Amino acid sequence: MKKIILLFLCATIHHFGDAQIVASHRMQKVKPTSKSFARVALPLYDSLLFSIWDSTAHVWEYNTKQDSMTYNSDALMTQNVVHIYNGTAWDNYTKSQMQYDYHGNDTSHMFYSWGGTWVPSAKSLLTYDANNNHITTYSQTWNGTSYDNSHFDTYTYNSLNLLTNYLFQIWNGSSWVNNAQTIFVYDGNNNLIHSENKGWDGTSWNNSDQDNYTYDANNNQLTDTYQTWNGTFYDNASQTFNSYDANNKLIARLFQYWTGTAFSNSAKDTLIYDANNVEVLEYRENWSGSSWINGYKWEAYYHQYANSGITTIADSDNDFSISPNPLSTETTVTFSNNKAVNRTIKITNDLGEVILQSTITNRQSTINMSGFADGIYFVEITDNNKNSVNKKIIVSR
Repeated sequence: MKKIILLFLCATIHHFGDAQIVASHRMQKVKPTSKSFARVALPLYDSLLFSIWDSTAHVWEYNTKQDSMTYNSDALMTQNVVHIYNGTAWDNYTKSQMQYDYHGNDTSHMFYSWGGTWVPSAKSLLTYDANNNHITTYSQTWNGTSYDNSHFDTYTYNSLNLLTNYLFQIWNGSSWVNNAQTIFVYDGNNNLIHSENKGWDGTSWNNSDQDNYTYDANNNQLTDTYQTWNGTFYDNASQTFNSYDANNKLIARLFQYWTGTAFSNSAKDTLIYDANNVEVLEYRENWSGSSWINGYKWEAYYHQYANSGITTIADSDNDFSISPNPLSTETTVTFSNNKAVNRTIKITNDLGEVILQSTITNRQSTINMSGFADGIYFVEITDNNKNSVNKKIIVSR
């Protein structure tokens, strides 16, 4: 039976170079990212091909690929399909669909799996603050007839819009309970220098593992030293060395693991860019103990560049504030733009159920939540052009 390595199926959105693509073969930890709202040139990808090395036949074998990519008018990917290779042909495996707000923030992800037809598997709703920082992800899984709560992610930022805490909570059947968190620390150049993961035991947070990072004079990340908690102190586990070219593009990574007394080679990656500075090839080699041998590779194919139409927050007709928040009975939605625009307001609860929907035309509108239980709710404002902005409100009495 053919061995299928589905490293390709990470569901989060990653950035490779200047290009936004979905679901690389690399599973990554949560790390701070920043958004740019200037108009930028993005390659429109056609496919990403992932192959593994057959060490017996000494050939590259197809493993997975991502294609059927569609884009909106802002050159942001709205759909992709992952296929697995069965030895002779490509079989459907998963499909992802994404929606964005006016600022280019991805606000919802729908995931499907193939069983002869596409059937739902999971969905996520993402919200952002006034600075377009991603602040929550609410995720549900499909049970065959409806969506069940799965996990809830909360992101906290400092005054410089740097991510300082990531909280991961899971649904226990009646409420969200703590599971894990990550704490982030930065240097004077706003470079991430330390991240620490902790697990929740039901009463307190316990150390789990940590990463320490170093940088060169150009603020490129040079090293990542990963350590795990042994109950008393942190033990070395692995380290990564990054290399850059004269234009500060990442061109190589070296991975080493801790033997107990020293770091030893484990694997290395080589990254290749085309004339447009788009990463089009990345391949992994593994250390055999005496030489480097092929492991896997991915290849990216795109057909053109497009200018992203993402604009600044000040240009949005739908940008709004909510106050008070948290609230007890009522709150007021205020739009930053005075234009007379018909907008639809939709409020959903943490089960994804729509509890209120109406059309508003005024710059200010009052929402009465007195009839709804305490908890987390999501407010979505959509205009006639289908531009939408999402925010979270909390009802607490």
